[in-house]
Amino acid sequence: MFKRYKGLSHTVFFIILGLLAGCKPVYHLAKVEKSSQSVQPGAIDTKVDQSIAPYRNQLTEAMEAVIGRCTKTMIKERPESPLGNWFGDALVAMANTVSSTPVDFAVQNFGGIRISNLTAGPVKVGTIYELMPFDNYLIILTLDSTELIQFINHMAASGGWPISKGITYSIRDGHAENILLNGEAIRGDRGYRVALPDYVANGGDNCDFFKDNPQETTGLLIRDGLIQYVKEETEKGHTIDAVKDGRVKLINE
Repeated sequence: MFKRYKGLSHTVFFIILGLLAGCKPVYHLAKVEKSSQSVQPGAIDTKVDQSIAPYRNQLTEAMEAVIGRCTKTMIKERPESPLGNWFGDALVAMANTVSSTPVDFAVQNFGGIRISNLTAGPVKVGTIYELMPFDNYLIILTLDSTELIQFINHMAASGGWPISKGITYSIRDGHAENILLNGEAIRGDRGYRVALPDYVANGGDNCDFFKDNPQETTGLLIRDGLIQYVKEETEKGHTIDAVKDGRVKLINE
């Protein structure tokens, strides 16, 4: 940033600046030379490596701990998918565990699930970190009928997001229709409690219409909640499994 020197008028300052600029030589690019250099990893600092080894081993052990089993490979896709349905149902279970008032349904933004599929076989703690690497908290919003329909239309416009059982709708030309909650049409005389990530509740994924909504905070990190949910389901003898059940239907004409 240029600062005008005190004592010089505005006009004189720019005249001098122009003269100085005119005296500078002009350079032109003559040629471009390419070269490559191999970079080899440096020697490991033995003392540092020894000092962090116990923590590294503890972390590896924690991430490799098996907490459940996936019955079959579940993929993530639009408008609904086995992985998305399982995730949505898990969010409802988590919300109803930490909140004294039950939620009506749960939503996870499509991009928030960071792996394309959950493969069949053992599910480790590290698997859940891959599934949900972000430190997103579970938030509960109470929406009126207008806000709820606006939100579902927003999801429909992008092709559908993972939702829990209970809520169903169809997508036609990017708009939602036949919206039902537990088989009933959305009513204007009641509020709807929705569990979702704080990222969405704070306006993320183009959900600016949520920014001014009062939030019920649960204090629960979704990732931690998922790990606990899988552990508890495993203790009950349940495996990780879900199917597409028509929660979101795409109408092609």
